[in-house]
Amino acid sequence: MLSQTFHYMLDSFQQAWQSVIDLDPVMDDLEVNPQFVQLLSPNETVVVISLSTTINETSG
Repeated sequence: MLSQTFHYMLDSFQQAWQSVIDLDPVMDDLEVNPQFVQLLSPNETVVVISLSTTINETSG
């Protein structure tokens, strides 16, 4: 379910920018292990989104 939601978000992101630049957003990984977030209890739901943009030879 999360994977489908993120793919929908990436499609929306691509459509929003299509008049400016041709993008191909990709979801590299989906982490569902709460152990990686030490500020919350293991029962909390957490979403972390990291975006990286590459234009020609520059990325960030």
